[in-house]
Amino acid sequence: MQSPSPSATRRGQRLARGGAACQRCRRRKQKCDLKYPSCSNCEGAHAPCLTYDSGKQAEVPRDYLSHLESQIKNLTRELQELRTQSVLSFNGGNATPNETPSSALSLDVQTPTANSSTGNKGSTQFEDLVTSVRTVVAEPSRQPRFLGQSGGITLAKLVMAAIRVDALPSPLFPEEHGPKTFDVTTPIPAAAASLPPRHAANHLVDVYFQYRTPHLPIISRPQVDDALESAYSTTSGLQPPDRNAEKNMFTTYMILAIALCDLPGPSGNGRPSQSEGCFGSAVNWIKKVITYSKSDIDTLRTVLLLTQFVALCPSRGSLWHLTGTALRLCIDIGLHWESDEQALGMDSNLLNERRRLWYSTYQFDRLLCITLGRPFGIIDESARVPLPNPWIAPLVPIDPEANNFDIHSQRAHNHLFDLSKLESEIKHVHHSLSWATKKAYPKPNYNTWILDIQPRLQEWYATIPELSRAHPSSIFANQDYW
Repeated sequence: MQSPSPSATRRGQRLARGGAACQRCRRRKQKCDLKYPSCSNCEGAHAPCLTYDSGKQAEVPRDYLSHLESQIKNLTRELQELRTQSVLSFNGGNATPNETPSSALSLDVQTPTANSSTGNKGSTQFEDLVTSVRTVVAEPSRQPRFLGQSGGITLAKLVMAAIRVDALPSPLFPEEHGPKTFDVTTPIPAAAASLPPRHAANHLVDVYFQYRTPHLPIISRPQVDDALESAYSTTSGLQPPDRNAEKNMFTTYMILAIALCDLPGPSGNGRPSQSEGCFGSAVNWIKKVITYSKSDIDTLRTVLLLTQFVALCPSRGSLWHLTGTALRLCIDIGLHWESDEQALGMDSNLLNERRRLWYSTYQFDRLLCITLGRPFGIIDESARVPLPNPWIAPLVPIDPEANNFDIHSQRAHNHLFDLSKLESEIKHVHHSLSWATKKAYPKPNYNTWILDIQPRLQEWYATIPELSRAHPSSIFANQDYW
């Protein structure tokens, strides 16, 4: 067989070299030195060094495979840590610190020997029970938990089933910096919106806290500020994408989507396409955020943000199912009952956050059930949670004036929580009048109850937090709101 000529060989090398050149050098018709993971031209321009993947039909980083391998390594390590923590929690923490994950996983119940007094059948059943319980506990908790058959993935599917993502609008903010790049950690969205300019996002955050259901303290302002900072750093390439960045991206898009609901546009109309565009971007992170969440509190906040959006945009999902999911998750975590040990030994910021999330869920349940005339998800007698303390120091230092506004907002939250309890009591008494008489559930004396509830309602109205102490832009400063 005749060997190729030297000129043909050099021509083939040039073709191969051009095919492997990065997209930026090809567009600029520059010579690419194929330096890994970023060529000299891209590195000098501080631009991402991308190559085209025909299978994905998108631009991917040059270190695409290395990034996937590092992700697999990190996920494997996280899985081993979770398995180790699960075994240590099951054994009461008796394992030694020097045990590796593989040795920790071998801490099963010993198989019965010939000298065992019990039968092999009973021991085998006990071993199966231990194994099944150990696989259910994906995240050990110090609080009593009601272990069900569902894990994080099932919960993610349940939440996705309660929202509607079909026929979402086109992107809100189209890409203005060349063709869209592919991020290995980002699912390809059906209808996505890129982040708006930072000053616009800051304004929308103000709108969220002042006008969009301000009576629901689902998330604090410092947490939103941190999420925005992380989201913009991730999109600009200053922060590597990880699980925490995924959570922050979801939080940022949900805050923007909620703030844009019914927000007047330049023509005086609302911005439904912009709001649903941000919601479409957030939807692409839901499964990852819920499935890989390391905290039940973060999972609950995710569900509550979805519930808050659906409450303002009912066509986007089932408020009834999302509220029920959030309430059952509260019960699973144990937020509905606060023990004396928790009140004394738990960090004050975490304790207040648990209380705020519980009462936000309680608000959704009471408002929805009273409006629809349906039974409550949980009766008041089954819950014992004090109101959040408004004077707890914030997570980050802020100026005194802003601190005073924050204290007033938290006092207003508590005042509305008290109103929800009064409304719950009123509905309970009115519905109990139609119940059959039972010794276990005696009917209240209506006339006596009226004499008791009226002074409490008047006291509630008389003790509304001072409007002058509210933020001037807050809805709590408006007398008509109360």
